[in-house]
Amino acid sequence: MLTILTVSHPLSVVRPDSVGGAEQIVSTLDRAIVAAGHRSIVVAPEGSLCAGELLPIATHAGPLDTAAFYACHDSCRRQIACALAHEAVDVVHMHGIDFIDYAPRTDVPILATLHMWPNAYPARVFTNRRRQVHLQCVSHAQQRACPRGVEVSVIPNGVDVDAFSPASAPEDFVLVLGRICPEKGVHLAIDAARAARMPLVIAGTVFPYPNHQHYFEQAIAPRLGDDVRFVGPLAGSAKRRMLALARCVMVPSLVRETSSLSTMEALASGTPVIAFRGPALEEIVEQGRTGWLVDATDDLPVALHRLSELSREACRASAVARCSAAPMTQRYLSAYGRLADRQHARRSPVTATSAAATPIRATPLASVGDLERLVEPWRELANCCPWSTPFQTPEWLLPWTRNFAGGVLTGAAFWRGTRLLGLVPLVATRRNGEALLQMAGTGISDYLSPLATQDSVSEVSACLLSMIADGAFGAGSVEIEQIFPDHPLLHAVAPMGATASVSSGEVCPVVDLSRGGAAIPEHMRANLRYYWRRAGRRGRARIDVPTSMSLCELTDALFTLHAARWSNRGSAGMLASADLQSFHRDAIRALHAQGMLAMHALRLDDRIVAIWYGMAWKRRAYFYLAGFDPEYGDVSPGTLVIDAAIQRSVERGASTFDFLRGTDPYKYLWGARDTQTARWRLNACARDAQRPGASQVA
Repeated sequence: MLTILTVSHPLSVVRPDSVGGAEQIVSTLDRAIVAAGHRSIVVAPEGSLCAGELLPIATHAGPLDTAAFYACHDSCRRQIACALAHEAVDVVHMHGIDFIDYAPRTDVPILATLHMWPNAYPARVFTNRRRQVHLQCVSHAQQRACPRGVEVSVIPNGVDVDAFSPASAPEDFVLVLGRICPEKGVHLAIDAARAARMPLVIAGTVFPYPNHQHYFEQAIAPRLGDDVRFVGPLAGSAKRRMLALARCVMVPSLVRETSSLSTMEALASGTPVIAFRGPALEEIVEQGRTGWLVDATDDLPVALHRLSELSREACRASAVARCSAAPMTQRYLSAYGRLADRQHARRSPVTATSAAATPIRATPLASVGDLERLVEPWRELANCCPWSTPFQTPEWLLPWTRNFAGGVLTGAAFWRGTRLLGLVPLVATRRNGEALLQMAGTGISDYLSPLATQDSVSEVSACLLSMIADGAFGAGSVEIEQIFPDHPLLHAVAPMGATASVSSGEVCPVVDLSRGGAAIPEHMRANLRYYWRRAGRRGRARIDVPTSMSLCELTDALFTLHAARWSNRGSAGMLASADLQSFHRDAIRALHAQGMLAMHALRLDDRIVAIWYGMAWKRRAYFYLAGFDPEYGDVSPGTLVIDAAIQRSVERGASTFDFLRGTDPYKYLWGARDTQTARWRLNACARDAQRPGASQVA
């Protein structure tokens, strides 16, 4: 059992229906910690409602000014110190925007979830950090905005979608829900609703901050009337009913949202959303399907007039698929376990050795369904595995398995207790009459190797080799290509009666981006300036990245332009077959949903003349495929779209641009240097080469 000390913002009450998103997340996690059998201790203001134990912060009677902040911070520090002194706390989880002002000096791991855009935090949050402080973002867009070189993980927010349900007959009003303050742009919602001649309901709290109260008194209250009503804070069934009955929920925030629980709750209620465009909201709202994301204030009433084009059924379906709190809470619980395990290992080598002595167990993989049931722990494993790449994630391998594996999937998942330590999806094939095992994804994927946590990779490798040698997967030989040369599997000792061999794999040219664009040779930069000028003479040049609205268009363009590129060489190209196109459509959608897709389209005027398709993963950009229109060969559109991809990778904090396998000459024009991969093979002569039974795999 773990003991988690959660520290909320010292001035905001924590309840299941708190107005603030951070407080709602604290409440959700508190309930999940208790439900999982762990101990939850919450430091939050008096009046908070917790499933665990509340350590109350004394509330301030006057306005929430500087004096109130100092008083609440002092009370918060005392409660944190009391808990650490008297309880065996495993992890401290902090949520306040000002957490750095009262974060304790302790050896206990601190997980700090950033609920605001990175520039809202003082610079010292990202610099001079203590070793045990781990930063956590709530969306991929927020992570990309963090300073370069800072390690920040991501667990997307979620809501209890089952608590919301659509109304059979929505009413004709627009709803704004949340804090009433200048940055939330409530006054713009009033303007838009009146311009569209639609009633507006404003539901939320005016906190006793002087600027919030002044905003309400000056910008909101004088404009209330029969068509604009303020109903105060909503909670429970009243909030759920209002969300379900609204024609839409408007989010006119003037600051970049890192996430939006009210948007998720609206979609779960079958209610579309209209909001200002922002990278985080693009991860939630599907343009033209579940809402409209606009660029300017004048676009808000136009979007209100287009509500009939949106599908309430699609809103609900999208929320169920993408906004559930269950994956979020599971990932946080896994993160708590990892942080606690690391700290216990540092504190007590004896205890760590004893824990490691608990044998791992293997469960078989025999179908796509077996992999689908592992998606959340699989993502966690991929995130913490030092040798992972996008080609080992669910977003890539599940589409591959559905399209290509057929009935020959095998392999195993490796566990200690409820923690997934390793995952090795294999496929059985034949080569020259020999039964052979290969990693799922082989053929169209790069960098395939067993996934395992760093502290258990040796155990996972030994167990895997033993199972192969015993014929547990139906073949006694396995070959794995393109393994990183430092992967421990390459040094694993083969079981008795088996032989392992390591040989050189394919070369992957990579560009070092640690110095930004300076890695690109000067002659290439000169060529780029020339090509961009020529492109400008052919039309207005711009680079597009996919949104939920344009994703299908860009995917179609990828297939068309890739075929056009190869047709000039007398080949159909690798995307010509229907099954490969089906696979890539599935993978592109999944990668985009998780913020891992890197795709850039070069348009001249409105025509797409080149497109680049790759992935972004752990500060590394991967170049998978590109295509261009041969009619525009004089401006070298393929070169220009690679330039755009490299510049975007630098902006996102990538330290490496990986061209993947193949020594094509153009890669070295960008300053690429070869990295060598390895090929590993195990040959075993098992007495019974058959699929595992209960005695072999449990």
